[in-house]
Amino acid sequence: FKNKDYKTAVQMYCQAIAGKGDDFTLFGNRSAAYLALGRAQDALLDASKSIMLSKKQGKPWAKGYYRLGCALEALKKFPEAVESFEEGLKIDPSSKALKNRYEQSCDRRVDADDKQLRARGTARRDLVLKLREVR
Repeated sequence: FKNKDYKTAVQMYCQAIAGKGDDFTLFGNRSAAYLALGRAQDALLDASKSIMLSKKQGKPWAKGYYRLGCALEALKKFPEAVESFEEGLKIDPSSKALKNRYEQSCDRRVDADDKQLRARGTARRDLVLKLREVR
């Protein structure tokens, strides 16, 4: 992973998970490798699995929520990403990485909301203009 050979990293994590399928850090790390390869949906699944396993073992893992938030951002699911980063910050309030991504995700959510509102307004305006033309 450190060499940025993410395809090999995924393969290695798959082998490690086959031998130790309850290690939540392996799923979290494979999630990061998937994300680096542009496979956001796979990253999302692994991040979710890492969170589930860490909770099941009584060891909530803030980095799992970080990984989940990053995957959600890649899928443009900004409100959900914000929630994930918030959950991670509840576990590790001192995490600079979580704080930074939380703030960035909040900004992206606002931008996405603004775009949707503008798009709706434009569509409505276009409809009104067409109705006026028909009259």
